[in-house]
Amino acid sequence: MPVYFGNGDQKERFLHFLKKSLSMIMTNSTKNFKPEFILEVFPKLFITLVYHIMDEKKHPSIRIIRILTHIHSTFLYCLQSYPELKKQIQETIDNFIKSEEARHKNVVPNLGCILAMLSVVDSHRFKDLVEAYFS
Repeated sequence: MPVYFGNGDQKERFLHFLKKSLSMIMTNSTKNFKPEFILEVFPKLFITLVYHIMDEKKHPSIRIIRILTHIHSTFLYCLQSYPELKKQIQETIDNFIKSEEARHKNVVPNLGCILAMLSVVDSHRFKDLVEAYFS
């Protein structure tokens, strides 16, 4: 998967390779990209890295922290490129907070992914989510 380092003149090229990579991860082909893949892959990548750091499976070295930062910045760039996904994340978090039915495993299979999504939106803070999260 390519890594996005910030503002540069290679944004389109980066996005092109990112789409191919996500498509390969999700469908085993580089030609089937769908924007929803972003919401499938990035929260899981993010939370898996955090889990490995916390579980001491990966040493929290500068290298792993950089990888986590690159994943996060790439996730943010994807949401900038596909703003409808950011709205979808905000709705998911809103529903999670407001509705007990939206907290079931069939709706939110991984609670860590909610935290990863929370890290890329400005509309919510952890304090808004904490009561629903722990219930």
